[in-house]
Amino acid sequence: MTLHHSSELRQVMAEAQDIASQVGQKFTTAHLLLALFTVPNRAEILLKEKQVDEDTILAIVHSVDEEAGDSVRLAYSKAQQIAEGCGAEAIDCLHLLIAMCGMRQCLAYDLLRRSGLSMPQFRNTALSYVTGRLPRRLTVKRQAAGRPALTSAPPASLPPVQSHPPLRAEPVPDRAAPAGDEPDDEAEADELERRTIEAGNESRPPTDWDLEPTRFPILHRLGRNLTALAALGRIDPLVGREREVTEVIDTLLKRRANNPLLIGEPGVGKTAIVEGLALSIVNGDSQAAPLNKRRIVELDVASLLAGTQLRGAFSEKMQQIRREVRRAEGQVIVFFDEMHTLIGAGATGDSAQDAANELKAALARGEFPCIGATTHDEYRRFVEQDAALVRRFRPIQVPEPDAQQTLAILRGIADEYARHHGVAYDSEALEAAVHLSSRYLTERCLPDKAISLIDLAGSRARRSGRVRVDRQAVARVVSSMAGVPIERLLMTDAERLLNMEKIIGLQLIGHTAVVRAIADVIRRNYVGFGSARPIGSFLFLGPTGVGKTECARTLAAFLFGNCEALVKLDMSEYSESHST
Repeated sequence: MTLHHSSELRQVMAEAQDIASQVGQKFTTAHLLLALFTVPNRAEILLKEKQVDEDTILAIVHSVDEEAGDSVRLAYSKAQQIAEGCGAEAIDCLHLLIAMCGMRQCLAYDLLRRSGLSMPQFRNTALSYVTGRLPRRLTVKRQAAGRPALTSAPPASLPPVQSHPPLRAEPVPDRAAPAGDEPDDEAEADELERRTIEAGNESRPPTDWDLEPTRFPILHRLGRNLTALAALGRIDPLVGREREVTEVIDTLLKRRANNPLLIGEPGVGKTAIVEGLALSIVNGDSQAAPLNKRRIVELDVASLLAGTQLRGAFSEKMQQIRREVRRAEGQVIVFFDEMHTLIGAGATGDSAQDAANELKAALARGEFPCIGATTHDEYRRFVEQDAALVRRFRPIQVPEPDAQQTLAILRGIADEYARHHGVAYDSEALEAAVHLSSRYLTERCLPDKAISLIDLAGSRARRSGRVRVDRQAVARVVSSMAGVPIERLLMTDAERLLNMEKIIGLQLIGHTAVVRAIADVIRRNYVGFGSARPIGSFLFLGPTGVGKTECARTLAAFLFGNCEALVKLDMSEYSESHST
């Protein structure tokens, strides 16, 4: 998207070209810097706040070096990137000033540096204004009556804005680096500018569920507002899990220790439950009516730890978060995913004062409504060892859903994935995702592994230009992930059982009668005529080398897709008493 230039920027560019033509010089960023003082704009106000005006620049402009020929064009391009990253509607003079402050090879940068500004700090301040990290005090007053009007100036010939690689990827000459500027400050400023541009990818329109930045600066800056995302339709619907959601709501409504802790294996949907609760609050569902108007804000422990190298900095940040949550008077619920990371976070040396201990008192009094999520292993290793922390949370078990529940979940969210990939999912594809993931992706849990299958199948279909995702597309994904031949995956159990003699006979040669007897037992038990005990118990008899072990390996490969799905006990190793 190409943004248009604001009226102030157009006037500044026209003035800059006039200044260059009047003195007979090549048009450079120095003329752009001087022209910023001829038109009321935010960049002019910020420069004058830092005690830099046109007289300061003119006093040192005679002592600057030549400038690269493409610096002006590059400044326009960077200004557009910064404006897009900030979600601005137009490129204005402040975006251009920030761009020039990041170009150490241009004349404007050199002039500002020689005027006494600390360039990294100045650029950070300017970025803070355009990204909303500081109060917006740069309000441009319209042109006074005594000031010469510039609206009659001819419109400048705008150089075309070209696309450039990310700012950090551009090689920047180092000739203008002053001795007083610290490289770490430059890197920090560049990193802030990079994050500013990347923030445009996650920018979203305001909603009624947003937190006020002036009252909740930490939660607004570091938190992920789930209710605001739900209001924008960026949260997938929650299917099922009524019991877990009800228990979470009941716990949050307690007077004290109102902190539910979701415990379950990775991928069972703990985070989805919290996001579904946020969606219920936004939609005004009856079960979430007692939580009306409450915001759920997710905090990442890594973000809390960032920038707390000094002793006491982390504790101060946690205290401010507690104050902000208390200030909300119960209208903000904090969600910690991977809650076990709070234990030990921020501790220094032998001190036990970590994030968990910082919050214990507030958690017990009900002043810090909090939802946590962790796995069984992490709960036993970290949380359960701290009895004081355990009693401040109410554990809620989140079991893995069965196949029918997972299928209902897939049907509930399939439209979101279909819309994202631009494809349509067949009902058989969803059923195959549940069945095949349960059978062949045993190291992961439902519904996560089934959702991953339909997501990857949709992306592959989109790449290959197909508009439908069928059972075969899902089977190809499972085949690549589990290493199982796709022909086996595409056959139904009934087809495989009917052809069991032929399939096993390809590997086990010369034992037709044995294979037929095994197949009869397996088919009988599969259709339900046998007992509920194992589907088959066999005793293979014969001399050494006739194929007893190979028969067992082939049967394992037929039933479970892998000949290694076999527990082998070599009883010859236990023939002596000392071996047992």
